Amino acid sequence: MLEWSAVTMASHLCLAVAIACAFVNAVSVRRTWQFPSSSAVFVRLEGPIFAIAAALMVERFYYVIARFLVKSELNLWQAHPAPEMLSFSVAAAVFWLACAIRYLEGSQGAARRTVIVQTICICTLFASVAWGFW
Repeated sequence: MLEWSAVTMASHLCLAVAIACAFVNAVSVRRTWQFPSSSAVFVRLEGPIFAIAAALMVERFYYVIARFLVKSELNLWQAHPAPEMLSFSVAAAVFWLACAIRYLEGSQGAARRTVIVQTICICTLFASVAWGFW
């Protein structure tokens, strides 16, 4: 039906869910905040924040270049699976931040269970949308 567009759509939906997970995790962890210094928090979050920035820069540059080349023979919009992988990389980076935020919580067991459930939900969403609309 949609072929590669289904994978792109699934990647974008996973990005939206990953952003929602990061927001929900931040709100949940904020209630049990127990860190004495902000430097300890920054050390745990700097990797995911850098990954998000890097993934967004690569994705946005790809789309800018694709717009410049839209009238040429090189069609980057149809260069599958590049657009899908770029969307997925941003989603993965945002979800890494969501997990890092959740692990700031005092109870590591509860954090681990939450991250496992969120991971299963995102993977199920991706697989069902990509496969269902292919």
